[in-house]
Amino acid sequence: MTGSVNRQWVLRHRPDATVRDEDFELRSAPIPSIASGEALIRVRWLGIDATQRGWLNDADNYMDAVPLGAVMRGSGVGQVVASEHPGYPVGSWVFFDGVGGPILEHGLAHLAHHARVVLTGAVATGYQGTDPSTGPRNYPRLALTRSRLEGFIFLDYVDRFPEAFTTLLDWHTRGHLTLAETITPGLESAPSALRSLFEGHNLGKQLVQVAGR
Repeated sequence: MTGSVNRQWVLRHRPDATVRDEDFELRSAPIPSIASGEALIRVRWLGIDATQRGWLNDADNYMDAVPLGAVMRGSGVGQVVASEHPGYPVGSWVFFDGVGGPILEHGLAHLAHHARVVLTGAVATGYQGTDPSTGPRNYPRLALTRSRLEGFIFLDYVDRFPEAFTTLLDWHTRGHLTLAETITPGLESAPSALRSLFEGHNLGKQLVQVAGR
């Protein structure tokens, strides 16, 4: 874990009208140790909501006011970086890898206990028809985390293609799935588009637009 300081916005004054910067104080405190049943979370995103203004007033509300001298309350998104709670194992539950090389090693280094590693490709090897010169150096992490590594070939699930297409289209329509595409125009660009996959020039799915829409 990087960093050893816990930064906190503390309420100093209750605002009369408009919230002012000086109503708060940014303080630093040591990162607390965690006890049994607890988890340590590093906040990545803070949610800023109108209801927080109401929490600053010493008045009736659906939730008690934030006390003076207390850390400001709010929603957020964080990463579990240490845990003594069985419901919050540290690391990735599923790592879906199509690159191999250093990317695979990074994934193996950040696995949760009993995680699954799905191997679907190894672009970093160049696909030159021979085995890579080296394997993941940190494969013992699989034993330490009791994780499972398994290959995935999409042809094993041809019978579920209609189900997959329907589900993926529904997710995309509802905004739950974002597509990233790199499009090169013209059939003549196909060889360079293939080469780009191994040179890191594409973002998301590499496509060649053969004809106009």
